[in-house]
Amino acid sequence: MSRWSNDTRTSPAQWQAMYEEALFHLLNTLHARHGGTAVCIAGGCGNNSVANGKVTLRTPFKEVTCNRPRAMPVARWRGLHGVA
Repeated sequence: MSRWSNDTRTSPAQWQAMYEEALFHLLNTLHARHGGTAVCIAGGCGNNSVANGKVTLRTPFKEVTCNRPRAMPVARWRGLHGVA
């Protein structure tokens, strides 16, 4: 059985912990492969200020930039997703 439950009653704190574990693993792997001191976190992940505030503590990166998504016009979303 997975250490992370698929139970719909999983608490927001548990979801946050799962997200942070995956994010920091990804960022540490990225740094090991490519180096650098700065990282940009984009999309919906850029909105997670709790995790983003821990990046410099839990990874070798010293600078974090968050590129938050903009609202997409409904017509464009429909076109991208084939919805009439």
